[in-house]
Amino acid sequence: MTRVANFAQHERNLSYLLDAQRRIATGQLQVSSGKKAEAFAGISSDARRLINVESAHVRTTQYITNNNLIEQRLQSMETNVAQVFEVVTEYKTLLINALNADNSTDLAMPIQAQSMMDEITALLNLEDDGRFLFAGNYTNTRPVDQTGLPGGYTLPTADGDAIGYYQGDATTLSVQADENFEVDYGVTANEPGFERAMRAMHMVIIGPPNDRATLEDALSVINQAIDSVSDIRTRIGASRAALENVNTRLADFQLFSEKTIGELENTDIAEVITVMNADQLAVEASFSIIARLSDLNLVRFLR
Repeated sequence: MTRVANFAQHERNLSYLLDAQRRIATGQLQVSSGKKAEAFAGISSDARRLINVESAHVRTTQYITNNNLIEQRLQSMETNVAQVFEVVTEYKTLLINALNADNSTDLAMPIQAQSMMDEITALLNLEDDGRFLFAGNYTNTRPVDQTGLPGGYTLPTADGDAIGYYQGDATTLSVQADENFEVDYGVTANEPGFERAMRAMHMVIIGPPNDRATLEDALSVINQAIDSVSDIRTRIGASRAALENVNTRLADFQLFSEKTIGELENTDIAEVITVMNADQLAVEASFSIIARLSDLNLVRFLR
């Protein structure tokens, strides 16, 4: 029986008991779920910060995904441009040999020039996941079509004389690498270096057989092409390096945000179990005190 004399103590003990039981129940849920709370209300003091960090983490993850996709495309483009460089370098050697002692007949220059131009055409018509990478915004169109090449040339030729092969547009593509940084990565098949390579080969294919003036002009043009293609490869490499630097920064922030999110929402199991053990002792003590208070009466006092 609870009397006026011990009522306050009884209610206080009962309140402590209920609080401890509530903490134990919460702790059991935290241990089983691994989370501090099931809803933001359970971590109201940190809720806004957690939402902001989670939003930033989602954006960062998307930037990294996009950058990795573009980096893969750039790697493919760089590989093909490197192969174009090898072809134009080989063609230069062929032209030099053809001009020495009039070897052009024996070297079958038109046939070899056509073979090399076909190789460059295939390299520039690079397709990745249904996208032609050297066509600007015309990603559904093969950028190089040899039927667009002119029927003849006036020596010396000028830049752009062979540009009719290009079927794409002049758009330079770019990617938003992070919140405040944009990286240009577009390289199109109408770049001067590529046009010079195509022209230097095509003029030999359709020009007068074994014509020295044509071979000399082709050699002059291919020398320019070699320098230009090398520059193109350097630009692609610079874009890849820029994306790599951005992704390194983003990955660092991603790790930081994941650590912060974990600290805000994940349970420290050891700490919770320690608190639960202390609360369990408090519950047992409260039950003992309530039992003793309930057992107090006048008869027992008089004894």
